[in-house]
Amino acid sequence: MGPGAGHVLYEIQQGEVALTLNATREIDLRNSMETQLLETTGIDPGIYGELRSEAERVAYTNAVQQKFDALINAQDPDAPELRDGSLMSIQALRIIQAIRKH
Repeated sequence: MGPGAGHVLYEIQQGEVALTLNATREIDLRNSMETQLLETTGIDPGIYGELRSEAERVAYTNAVQQKFDALINAQDPDAPELRDGSLMSIQALRIIQAIRKH
């Protein structure tokens, strides 16, 4: 049995356990965020370095903007990009359909 609470070795071990748990939580959160972004936009953030840097986040945001603008500007309810099942594509299709009705 190892040293108990208050002993330096015990405290170091507890710190290592806490760091491991925090790292696991961070990975889970990142995976969840990436999944949500993919479901929302249809664009995989993994292609953009998992958005770790500011430049990657800007590039991803630009790609999302370009996709949405292209869908809305084309006004094509049959555009292949609308078939990715993303929430953004569903909303773009709804906007296109609403505009075409008027």
